[in-house]
Amino acid sequence: EKLLYDIICEIYTDEYEIAEKAAFFKINITRFLLLVIETDGEEEPGKRMTQYDKHLYRFGIANTFEEVFSDLYAIFFVSLDDRHTCFIIQPLDDTGDKEETIDAKCTYLQQIVQNCFGFTISVAVSTPGEKIMELPAKLQECMKAMEHKCYIGNNAIIFHKDLDTFFKYEEYTSLEMHRKLLLEGIKAGNEKTVRTKLDDLYRVIGSFTSVNMEVLLNFFKSTILAINSLRLSVMEADGCKRAES
Repeated sequence: EKLLYDIICEIYTDEYEIAEKAAFFKINITRFLLLVIETDGEEEPGKRMTQYDKHLYRFGIANTFEEVFSDLYAIFFVSLDDRHTCFIIQPLDDTGDKEETIDAKCTYLQQIVQNCFGFTISVAVSTPGEKIMELPAKLQECMKAMEHKCYIGNNAIIFHKDLDTFFKYEEYTSLEMHRKLLLEGIKAGNEKTVRTKLDDLYRVIGSFTSVNMEVLLNFFKSTILAINSLRLSVMEADGCKRAES
């Protein structure tokens, strides 16, 4: 796992050295897909994971993933950080190459995780790779795909190959920037700033020549979720102050 982490994160970049180390550990990566799983739990209002929880859930997700995918794929997994786990899957037959097979298994994985652990996960899927040196590029594909989760909501399955078609209507990056500014105004308790940022947000949306209404709806839902999370944090802090006094 440490070797694969160093390759994926480009700590090792020398192709000869990588081939030598991979051979030593009997790692043979040819035709593969990279999947990155991100836990959504910390984004839910009132949901806070301890470091122990994160450690436990990370291995729980890895074990569940292996149970769901091992019938059709050879699997390597790499823990990237507290919220992201990377899986290299290599199809054992032609069935594993089908997008609908991967989508169905990811959906089933999400259901198990939610039922067993009480939070949701999002999954990003790279385009196919052919050799171990392509791992860093495939990680970048997954992380780019995961960036779009803020537009489609939690519990998402995002294939990198679909990004160009799914988001062909408009570039929504500016929405995220305005949302951050709006949330900063709310955190500061500055009503004037909040009103200004709301006006800016509606102005940007009004400038779109065409709008993906489903994406826009999920953008507003996730924004409201973030605002509610701030409200709960303020209420909790206020309650602690009252208890101390």
